[in-house]
Amino acid sequence: MKYKSGENLMNVPNYITFGCEIEIQNVDKQKLKEMLQRFPELKDWKVSVDESVPDNGVEIVSPPLNEIKDPNVYNNFNKVLELVKLCPFDKNRKVYVNEDCGGHIHLDATKMRNNPEMMESFLRLWAESEEIIYKICNGVGDPIRKSAVKMSPVNGVKRILFSGYSEVLKAIDRSNIEQKNVSPEILKALAGTPKKILQGVELTIIGVVSKDGFAHPIGKKLQKQGKKGDFIQKVIYSSKGNKFKFNKSLKQLACHETGINTQHIATNREIQSKLNRLTKGKEPNTYEFRIHNSSLDLETWKQNIYLDSAISKIAYEMAYEPGKNDKKLSCFFEKEITEEEKVNRFLDLLFENSDDKKIYKERWQSVKDAPVFKKAKGFSRTFLKGNAKNTKVKDILNTMKGVFHQAKEVLKDENSSVKLDAMVMDYGGRE
Repeated sequence: MKYKSGENLMNVPNYITFGCEIEIQNVDKQKLKEMLQRFPELKDWKVSVDESVPDNGVEIVSPPLNEIKDPNVYNNFNKVLELVKLCPFDKNRKVYVNEDCGGHIHLDATKMRNNPEMMESFLRLWAESEEIIYKICNGVGDPIRKSAVKMSPVNGVKRILFSGYSEVLKAIDRSNIEQKNVSPEILKALAGTPKKILQGVELTIIGVVSKDGFAHPIGKKLQKQGKKGDFIQKVIYSSKGNKFKFNKSLKQLACHETGINTQHIATNREIQSKLNRLTKGKEPNTYEFRIHNSSLDLETWKQNIYLDSAISKIAYEMAYEPGKNDKKLSCFFEKEITEEEKVNRFLDLLFENSDDKKIYKERWQSVKDAPVFKKAKGFSRTFLKGNAKNTKVKDILNTMKGVFHQAKEVLKDENSSVKLDAMVMDYGGRE
């Protein structure tokens, strides 16, 4: 694999097929649908209303994408991003993304379902690197959206109080600029207000009852379960690919709410899965990275796809090619190192090329101290914070002993009146 910008392919392995969900604000859904249908290569891209994106938001869902099967994959992706920019619902404003918008990436789960060891490897890798992944999963200077890691009832209350007011103001602006009668525009705005208020009520309740965000960390629970034993309680073997029942402490993995979502290959919510098949048809055979912010920039999307593919590639090699990365894995799983050293070892594990490592190191450096990460809960502690050095306790004790004995020698040279035999140095250890 090698990252290449623009519409160039990145040599992503053939077994990695991916799909993207792009959430965007202020979009004329019908116009965008019509424009996509004008291009045969884009006819399988779907557009639907997304209730979580309040300002006439939509979710654009790609078909399964694969570099080998479709060499024009990024050319087509860019066309979609350019077309959506031409379809603002409110013509006086551009389409845009903000903190309400996620950019989710699904990866094909066939290899993972065929080998439970890949699932185990993936979860161990995720637990050890989760906080780092959250810090390198978006563009430079763009920390993860707050609602992904921690919900607040304040957002819901704002939507309840101001959604109607905001829509009326937009209606007045439209009528003034387009020289239309203001009354019909205001009536349209008021007609859509109750729905937005209900969404605000829902967000408020979620913010009070559960403070976990839409893609909150699960690393701490994974680390705890990993020390107890296996992550998987039961494997349901099938000719169509296995499904996994996770241990009870990890039941969130079968939900649509943590940073990594495996609900389509989990059995913990089998009833819900059956209902989904009845209402929406066949369930996708994917696992999902929910951590990314949405974007209208092709490079950001490509870098995110490249990152997720690299993480999955290592999990694949841990299961299907054991021993291949043992030295790098051993270095990465060491605990008594600083965060920066942990990042460096993680990037060494994922990428061979120094330019690739630079992309994600710059991302980390630009957001590592962002307030959103200080408020987030659930990360496992896999590295030392601050400027702590990779120093073992024995080394510290030996150093302190040396300093003490040097001090005694200095005192001897100075003919000190101090009774050396009576001196005691409490360096934390005993002999």
